[in-house]
Parts: sequence; C-alpha cells; structure tokens
Amino acid sequence: IGTNLKFVKVYENSRTTVGKVMNTIADASGVYIQWSGSGQKVESTIEKMDHVGNLLWSQYFGVDVQRGFWPTIIGQYLYIHDNNIDRINKISGVGDGYSRTAGFHGIDYNSWGNILKINDLQFATINSIQYDAGEKLYLHLYDIRGNQKGLASNNPEWEQNIYLGQYPNALYSSLATDAFGGALATDGTNIIYSPFYNRGEGLNFNLKSGIYSFDLLGNQKWFIETFPLSHSSIKNGLVYTVEGIVTSIEKPGRTITSNKTNKLFTYTDTIYTIVSAKLVARRISDGSIIWQSINFPKPSGVSYQSPILSNNLAIISTNSTVEAYNQLSGEMIWTKDLGGVAVSLFQRYDSHEGFRSLYGLHHKIRTSMAAAEGSNSLIVTGFNGVYSLDIKTGQEKWAVQKGGVEWNRLFPGASFQLINPVLIGKRLLLIDGYNSIDSTDTVAGKLYVIEGL
Repeated sequence: IGTNLKFVKVYENSRTTVGKVMNTIADASGVYIQWSGSGQKVESTIEKMDHVGNLLWSQYFGVDVQRGFWPTIIGQYLYIHDNNIDRINKISGVGDGYSRTAGFHGIDYNSWGNILKINDLQFATINSIQYDAGEKLYLHLYDIRGNQKGLASNNPEWEQNIYLGQYPNALYSSLATDAFGGALATDGTNIIYSPFYNRGEGLNFNLKSGIYSFDLLGNQKWFIETFPLSHSSIKNGLVYTVEGIVTSIEKPGRTITSNKTNKLFTYTDTIYTIVSAKLVARRISDGSIIWQSINFPKPSGVSYQSPILSNNLAIISTNSTVEAYNQLSGEMIWTKDLGGVAVSLFQRYDSHEGFRSLYGLHHKIRTSMAAAEGSNSLIVTGFNGVYSLDIKTGQEKWAVQKGGVEWNRLFPGASFQLINPVLIGKRLLLIDGYNSIDSTDTVAGKLYVIEGL
C-alpha cells in the first residue's frame, strides 16, 4: 500500500443530463475532461480544470452520438473528431468558427476518429464508420490554416484509404468500419496508420488491414498486410505494434430482403480467429522486421493500447501480465503478473460483428498504463486495483487493491475498474470505468484525483 497517497478530489459534471466521463488529457495549463453525449438523453461536453481541480470552463458542443475518441491539443486549440471535427480555444473554452455548427469540415457529419498531431499546423484523422449517406472511410491530412491548394477550407490536403461503400440495404446496420478508430502515429516525417478493417455489409470492399506508411504529402511509402492488434508507437526509427496471427473461414451470412431492390440478398462472412499474437518492431523506412517477441500464450487477452516506450523499453499489457522488452534487441527484460490490465479482450473478429470485446463499442477510449520517467514509475490499472511499478525492473512500488480500506479511502464510490491514468507531477487522475461502458447509462461518471506518487 502506498502510505503517502492522499485523496484530493472526486469530480462529477454538474450538468444533470451529462452521462459519463469518456476520457481525460492534460497539459501545462490544465486538465480536459470529455463527457459523453448520445441522443436526447445526455449532453456532449468538454470541461477544463486547473491542476488543483477547480473548474475553469465548460463547453457544450452537442452531437447526437459520441464514440469516445480522444481530444487532441494543437497549439492553443483543443480538437475533437466525434461526430464531426470541433475546435475549441483551450484558454477560453469558446469555439472559434471551426465548430460543428460553423462547419470546419461540414461533410464530416456522421464521422468519428482519433486525431494525430503532426506539427503545429497539420493533423491527420480518419473516419472510422462508413454510413450509406454519402460519407466514406478515409485517412485525411489537414492544414490548420485552411487548405493550401486553393480549395475550400474544409477540404483535406490529401486523402488515402478511401471506401465509399455500397450497401444492398439502406438501414444503418453492420456498416464498414475501422475497428481501431484511428491507430495513428508519427515521427514528424512519416505517418503510420494501422487499421483493422471490418467490411460489414459493404459491397466490393477494397481496403486491407495492416500497417501503412505515408509521407506528409500523402504518398504511400510501404504497406505490410498483417493483423494489427494494437495501436503503434515509434522510436529509434522503429515502429512497434502488437500483431496477430489468424485463421479465417468464409461462410454464408444472414439473408435479408433489400429495402433498396426488394430482392433477397445473402451476405458472406469472413470470420477471423486470433490464434497467436506477438510484439513486432519494424524498420520505419521500409516495414521490414527487426525483431519480434515470442507468441503470447493467450492472444485473446492482448491490449490494444500502443506500446509504452520508456527507459529503452517497449512495454505492453495482456490480460494477465505487463511485459517489458528492450527496444532495440527485443530481449524480454521483465514481466509482472497482474490481472485484467488489458484494455480490450479480443476473442473473435468477423465481418459483421467486429471485435467481440469485454468493453463493447467503447473499447477505443481506454488505456490502462501511463509512465512517469521522472519518478521511474509505471501506473497500471487492472480489474483488481491500481498499481505502481518500477519501469526499469517491473517491481511493485505500491498497490491499492479493489474493495480494500485504501481503495475506499482514495476512490470513494468507484464502481468498476479505474482506467485512463493521467500523471501530472505527483498527482494521478483516474476515470471510473463503469460509467464509461454503457452508452445508455445516465449516471454521472467520476474523475478521481490523488497525490503523493
């Protein structure tokens, strides 16, 4: 037990119609909390606190469906791509004309994806769901100053990995998706995109899952067809990704009467079963493998969180362990047995249902590890508690077990697994995971703040 840990605050949104806290990020000026929105039940809101826990501003940016994509800070603005691209001044909390109502990217209504900062002027994003209403799957790069090719300011600089699908049925069900919602990474020169595509009921689906490399002009440098099971990280000229080995079979799917043609149509399912997984380091220049770990014994329990790169280690989590590998050689340096630290439990993937995950549709909002190199600490959240490990050795510094005296003192009222750790100096921020799972849950979520790390 960490005897120096102190309870600071538990924060709940004061808006009566806000459902749950989705994720939290921070910078030198404060902490940004994204609250969910879904239909008429709840409001989608971004709030900012100072590092002490005092509310600075609250901005409602109403959308009908939120899927938990992460906000991104670029310069003085906070960007959110969650049913459209919104931009909020991070100091004042006011939209500046790039908001959804003003249409920063008006054709992106009904689009969701993580945003990757390239530099102070450019960002990349994807659309993770292709509705049969004119939208499309894509990878886009934008210039914050507006398009530099003389086009309208809401057009991208370039686009790749496009699927403008066709569906025999007009209903919005079983649509083509990028299951990871935008697994993007950059070293400032290259953009690495690691999608795991789900064709759903789309016809003539032309995109392949794997790892793509683009330059900043949109030219594809290389592509490796594989099954990424995590987001990617970049360092030392290497790309680190958990990749899967799968088997696949095709079988007839469901038969429906098309409401477009009024004729019977039978879908074909491709079912992928993940039989093994390993951490792979590839050369960023050409995608060639430099090293790969041995197969993880339980591939269904590998976390989709990108590997943490710290102290010359590449650190990943599974459902039963945290493991650290030398970044350059791939040698396993340490492993620590911990229960439930993977943020998504992959069991099976098929073209209609996508990943079957313990956390359902909102698995993309979760992280379970955060590193603080200044204190040589790795914070890990699991089913059974919150842990601090020595980054270099994996030895346990302290643990707060769920349901114990310290748990109830530090996290009063927490109902499930705490997730998305954020470290600010000696403070730790954690989200109550229970209130981030069910999109119909109208119980206010909680953000916990403790200190003394």
